[in-house]
Amino acid sequence: MTHSAQGRTGQGHTEQQLSRWLAPGAALLALALMVLTAWLNVFPIGKEPYFIDLESYRDTLDGVVAGDLMYDWLGYPPVTLIILSPLRGLPQLAGDRLWTGGTILMALALAAALAKLTTPPAADAEAARRGFLIRFGVAGSLLLISFPMTSQLATGQITLIVITLAFLDASGVLSRRFQGTLVGLAASLKLLPLMFFPYYLVTRQWRQLILAATAFGLSVAVGFALFPVDSAYFWAHTNSSERLGPARADNVSLFGLLNRWIQDPAVATWVWLPLAGAIGVAAYLRAWQHFRRGEQVQAALVVGCTSTVVSPIAWPHYQVWLVLAAIWLILWGNRRARLWGMLIYLVYSLLFAYVLFGMTGQSMAMRLGWELMVLVPVLIAVLGLPHGQTDPTPGDATRRGSRGPGSLLSSD
Repeated sequence: MTHSAQGRTGQGHTEQQLSRWLAPGAALLALALMVLTAWLNVFPIGKEPYFIDLESYRDTLDGVVAGDLMYDWLGYPPVTLIILSPLRGLPQLAGDRLWTGGTILMALALAAALAKLTTPPAADAEAARRGFLIRFGVAGSLLLISFPMTSQLATGQITLIVITLAFLDASGVLSRRFQGTLVGLAASLKLLPLMFFPYYLVTRQWRQLILAATAFGLSVAVGFALFPVDSAYFWAHTNSSERLGPARADNVSLFGLLNRWIQDPAVATWVWLPLAGAIGVAAYLRAWQHFRRGEQVQAALVVGCTSTVVSPIAWPHYQVWLVLAAIWLILWGNRRARLWGMLIYLVYSLLFAYVLFGMTGQSMAMRLGWELMVLVPVLIAVLGLPHGQTDPTPGDATRRGSRGPGSLLSSD
């Protein structure tokens, strides 16, 4: 072969390599821009940032140091004070930046988990890396520009820590020998992940149930050891929904919806109790069906999404679960499942929120559009999630290949 022919061959190979990495590079560039946008959204140039929940956490820490009961300031399990305590020792701006940076890193961890779970195995390691990076960029971008994540970043909430721990555990990303521990730890910080305890029971994941209960119990015990009075009071008064105002427009739970449409709080409560119970039972049935087919991620997402709607109080940042479900379907599902994923994502997109907020007053269209955010997790609980490709999560090979009865949204 002549030198010129060899040169053309080498040049062609280089161009081919560059073209292969064009899509991953574009996905990562888009993600970098979304990270920058998310940061500037909460730290605008020339303006003083304000995080309502971070301020509440600092006030709580000051109150506890002054001898006040934590519950008078914040209705969280007292063990959360361990996580919140650095906020009091840091300058305000430094604390805000550290907390926000940690929140963005957790969002990227969730995106990486989704990318790992949805990247199919490939004989070519380089092709697998490219596929992972594309999915990582897409998942991270979609997550950061969603309305629930924007709410999370803007308020400085602790919720994303809870969701990240529970999702990494229940979806199968965490090593099987440790599964259940992060769910138990998450439930000790906020109570919503307790929804996974009956799920472990229904699906006969005995090891996970034992580890979750142990981690939860140990964490609560640490809270009692460090903050005995606060812990005793909290666990005797765990329902703080009344003082938070269940009828508030930003309470995106079923209880909130009923209180907004039924004027009598007592009637709303009696309607909510059987409805929430029925929705919970339906969700566990669907999660069991998903798990039996080897669809561990779908099962975890059904339980996580349901937790946002059966709780008496749920704020928009709780609905990161819905965004995770949408991104999962978009990245892993077949054509019909991807369509469902895109529709779910649209409901929790910033675009949809801007349209609602742009409507004048409390119009009926705005109210119904807002309640749609509550009804989507109800539908997921009752109908399950669509089938996608063969579930990629670790597990028994025979179970992974089994099918069983389909979801009502099944695309089989």
